[in-house]
Amino acid sequence: MGRNKRPEQPQTQRSLQQGPLDKFLHPQPGTSGELGGPNIAPTSPPGSDGTTLERIEDRLRSLMASMATKDNLRSLTTTIQDTLRAEMAGIRSEVASHAGRISLQEEATEALTARVTTADTAITRQGAMLLSMRT
Repeated sequence: MGRNKRPEQPQTQRSLQQGPLDKFLHPQPGTSGELGGPNIAPTSPPGSDGTTLERIEDRLRSLMASMATKDNLRSLTTTIQDTLRAEMAGIRSEVASHAGRISLQEEATEALTARVTTADTAITRQGAMLLSMRT
């Protein structure tokens, strides 16, 4: 025997001394290391068309389609939000424009009221003068 030669370990000890990845690389039936965990059978159930790998691939495709749908919904939601923001900005601008027009109309109304008041005062004076001339 040489000095650097290791003693051989029996196979039973090897199964007890698994590394952290060994449970995934060499899973034991019914353990969480088994592909898919204990809830998914390692082989297809009787009457099933696909293997475990095919079912996992189908599930992954389904999840990817679901994620694509979620991305589409996010994109659609963003588009709707952007459209609503633009519409609200347009409405605010229109309201401000109308408010400006209303303000101008109020100023014009005040100016007209002042002119009418001035004219009314002038008419009243003229009427008073006419009455004084009559007598």
